[in-house]
Amino acid sequence: TFFIPKSMLPELPKDLKELWVVGEKELPVRHPLLAEVARRIALPEGISAARAFSVVMSNLSRRLTLGEARHVVRALPPDMRPLLEPSLLDRFEEPERFGRDELFARIARDLPTDQPESVAREVIRTTERYLSKQAFKHVRSQLPADLNRLWTAPV
Repeated sequence: TFFIPKSMLPELPKDLKELWVVGEKELPVRHPLLAEVARRIALPEGISAARAFSVVMSNLSRRLTLGEARHVVRALPPDMRPLLEPSLLDRFEEPERFGRDELFARIARDLPTDQPESVAREVIRTTERYLSKQAFKHVRSQLPADLNRLWTAPV
């Protein structure tokens, strides 16, 4: 049995839903990455840094191949991985094709926020500091130019 937030239940395959314990609150993750996200972004009331991280990075991971998305999850600190692991379920190996505007629309829908670009930019830039150079380079190699501009370091 695994715990997931109630908001993520619709993303699970129907035949796996009974394996999960659904909760009203976010996963209890405490990590410096999340503390930094919380300091850098004025999040909407009721939205935690863990939820913002999960929404942004899960949506961004859909733009990567499944293999690369798995690589990103494995490159994260172990206590951060459960926030992204559900995004690896119920998807194909090939990435979805979308750019900045679609990413921001997905983030605004899932959080909700009227500032999806600033949330995306801060989550991505903060996460960048916690990824290895190799993982960072691999992610950037799969993103179109408009999404690459959300990162700070050159490839």
